[in-house]
Amino acid sequence: MLSKIFDNTRWLVSGAVLATILYTRSLESLYCCVGGVMCGILAKVLKHVIRQPRPGLEARRPAAAPTTTASSAVNEGLNPGLTLVRKLKSSLLSSKGQYGMPSSHSQATGFFASYITFALLDRVSGSQPWKWPVLVLLNGAGISVAISRVTLRYHTWPQVLVGLVVGYAFGWLWLRWYDVVLAALPHGMK
Repeated sequence: MLSKIFDNTRWLVSGAVLATILYTRSLESLYCCVGGVMCGILAKVLKHVIRQPRPGLEARRPAAAPTTTASSAVNEGLNPGLTLVRKLKSSLLSSKGQYGMPSSHSQATGFFASYITFALLDRVSGSQPWKWPVLVLLNGAGISVAISRVTLRYHTWPQVLVGLVVGYAFGWLWLRWYDVVLAALPHGMK
């Protein structure tokens, strides 16, 4: 169940961002979304510059008990769905990009966790009782996504750590750039 959720984080994050933009209708929400897209583009560029491969496809499959060729044929003959599931899984795994450094998922969640964390720290009073639990949950979710990318065997630890660091740094820089842009806007546009 959790692997399904973690495997579809791009849709969860995209949905959360869209809901935030629609709910708040603020310039900063839209700006944050654009930053997320720019961070994603940066991840793709870094992948093609660094060109570090993902862990091998064989490493992604759980180790199976040794079987003989005859028993494998019998098992697959008795369960034709097993063959289909293996083919689908292989197809899905191979459809991911061949490069894994940095992890795009880790970089994107790092970006949003960083941007929102520093925005809340800068703009919300420390006396708000919900502030710290939200920050802990937000950053915990970002770290959980990074861990899931390794446990799902889509990335190595260095790939997710670099993704988190780049995402957190980009989120912080993007927020600071917004503060510069915001200061330059006429008061009615803020």
